[in-house]
Amino acid sequence: MKMDQINNAVILASNTHQGNSSYDTVYGGETLLNRCLIAMSKSGITSAVVIAHPGCKNKIEETIETVKHRLMLDYRVTELSQDQVLSEKIKEVAAHWNDAFLMYKTDKFMHPTFFKQAVTAAVADRAVVFAHKNVIIKDGVLLFEPAFKEKFKVIFSNPAGYNKITVDQMTSDIFRSNPVELTVSNKLLAFASGGDGVISADVVACSRKQLESISGFGSIDEAVQELLSNNKLAMQFVADAWWLRITPEISKSHIKDLIWKVAFKEISGEFSKAVNSKLSKPLSFYFARKGVTPNTLSNVQLILFLIASGFLLIDAHWAMIVFAVLWQFSAGVLDRCDGEVARIRNHESEAGGRFDMIIDDMRNVLPFTFLGGFLYYHTQDPVFVISFALTIIWFTALTLYEQDFMRKAGYTSRQVMYVDYKKLKGESSHTTSLLTKFVPIISGDIRTFYVFLLALFGLKEFVYWALLFILVFFPVTSFVGILKFKKEYSKK
Repeated sequence: MKMDQINNAVILASNTHQGNSSYDTVYGGETLLNRCLIAMSKSGITSAVVIAHPGCKNKIEETIETVKHRLMLDYRVTELSQDQVLSEKIKEVAAHWNDAFLMYKTDKFMHPTFFKQAVTAAVADRAVVFAHKNVIIKDGVLLFEPAFKEKFKVIFSNPAGYNKITVDQMTSDIFRSNPVELTVSNKLLAFASGGDGVISADVVACSRKQLESISGFGSIDEAVQELLSNNKLAMQFVADAWWLRITPEISKSHIKDLIWKVAFKEISGEFSKAVNSKLSKPLSFYFARKGVTPNTLSNVQLILFLIASGFLLIDAHWAMIVFAVLWQFSAGVLDRCDGEVARIRNHESEAGGRFDMIIDDMRNVLPFTFLGGFLYYHTQDPVFVISFALTIIWFTALTLYEQDFMRKAGYTSRQVMYVDYKKLKGESSHTTSLLTKFVPIISGDIRTFYVFLLALFGLKEFVYWALLFILVFFPVTSFVGILKFKKEYSKK
């Protein structure tokens, strides 16, 4: 039986045991509590109640206030009364909720990829506990199914602190049954090390009625044990989801590695991976810690593009070198920082994605415009005026067409559209094969490097024609791709 989307959540803003990270511990520029609220908001949760220890309400409200403008959910903070059992408080909070809700404790680094699956959990008359799909612990060894993506292995670098859920058959068959019902014989084990099983996310979806049927509990772990012993628990799998339970055993380097895997954009070109990302990594973490927003970085890029392009008006080799350095730093490094900070801090949005595309276009349009004016002024050759006018008209028309299609199709990134295009054509198609071969030498970051080299050697006219080629040719490839998209979808 498929339930409607879960809309409500109860968040426990407390430690689970001494030494654990608390709700106000900062990772990637966000506190654990704020990160949770932002992730829930992006998943469709519309209401959250934060349960605080006595005397902590005001501090928690101040913590949330810093990200309130980014939340698309209603929230309120309530305190446990002196000597009040947690179960009593949760039942009080959920007194008017007829549908299922999430129970969550803030000792975890959570990403929207988890909650987007959790809010659509399939349940009937049972509560649901979540586990990661395609990974099990067998005889103390982590085993990954072939479908498990390499980048998510960082989550399980130190599985000792996780709760495990044992199932009768530790085979791939367990991943084909969704949800898997846990009976009394399949005990939930909450230990620090050892034991076989799947790894729990320690997040529960349950209803008020299910909680009313069990006795008092002081933690979510105890609630799960009670539900299990009363045969009211099922298990649901999540796949390709970022989450990490933070325990004293988890090192700072492990957490930083996780955050970087979340931030790193795998569909970037090889040059960006080898060079630009090495420079952007420390900067992105610095910007995230300092609370710099992605839009601020986009605006800085635009300003640097303008400043760099201004140097093209100076008839000197040193000015070309300054342009090359400023332009490459902004187009290659800061552009990566923009996206990485957005992913680290859950700042990704449709508006931000579209603004980022505009900035990407300006990296080529601005120096092309400045160069066109400079070259015509010094040569009086009408070729530069004609080529400039035709290129800008052509580029503007195709870009507007592309933007209209992407808006209607729901794309906020050209890279994502390109990936979908590859899927649509199939990996074995002639078009996909050509794209796969040529992308490493014509992708955005390597094009930027070509222009950088030409400028570094002072080849001003070559820079102009290279930018013209970029502004003419690549919008055409996008235009052809969109036509093929429309053709394929019209057949369906």
